[in-house]
Amino acid sequence: MQFTDTFEIKNRPAPVLFEEYDNAVVAGITSNTAMKGIPLSKEEGAVKDSMIKVNYIFTISEKMVHKVLFHLGSKKKKKCF
Repeated sequence: MQFTDTFEIKNRPAPVLFEEYDNAVVAGITSNTAMKGIPLSKEEGAVKDSMIKVNYIFTISEKMVHKVLFHLGSKKKKKCF
């Protein structure tokens, strides 16, 4: 995914919120737990305790998804909308 302040492209984890027509709607994620967002814990599958950034939602091609690390529960997905 591309950072908003540079042209650098780097593989980053992102929870998939919705999939349709070979596209995926994803949210940004940060390990900075002081930021506002929805908490995502290691127990839920995150690499480390993190925050889902609901102000950073975008659509990507499913081809950009390299691997699945874990699945968000339906309650956690509903909090994102």
